[in-house]
Amino acid sequence: MGAALKLAEVMAPGRDFSLDVVQNLVGLCWKQVPTMTGVRQLERAFRETLEVYPSIGFLTILEDPPARAGAPANVRSSVANLLQHHGDRIDAALIIYDGGGIRSAIVRSVITGINLLSGARFPNQVFGDPRLGMKWLVEQLGSPKLTESDVLALIARLRN
Repeated sequence: MGAALKLAEVMAPGRDFSLDVVQNLVGLCWKQVPTMTGVRQLERAFRETLEVYPSIGFLTILEDPPARAGAPANVRSSVANLLQHHGDRIDAALIIYDGGGIRSAIVRSVITGINLLSGARFPNQVFGDPRLGMKWLVEQLGSPKLTESDVLALIARLRN
């Protein structure tokens, strides 16, 4: 269930992205090239979840086509600004890009490098294996404690 009843209309999967919240964990899956519509909905989910909880976790799944195309500059800067603005209230951020092969490893390495250079004030990791990423995220999150099953269910909903 979502963090707040107001989030109900945000949680429906869209064509370009899906967004869902379970307790204090905001999840986003980019299914196509990231858009400002998705960023605006993400901003809303952060804001409304932080009205209910003192801190949040953030899970992003990059499906293969958008990762290949990359995000437009305005989307990248808007997400960076959002994370910077709420950085002191983010317990951890996880990015899952689970494509196989050398290309996927390179994409994960580039994302990791960008994360390091951004100076994030919260723990963040990029994982190729959703189960390993989910275990890491559960260990990082504050209260309320989510279970691994909660996070796996969120990942499944985001990918549908």
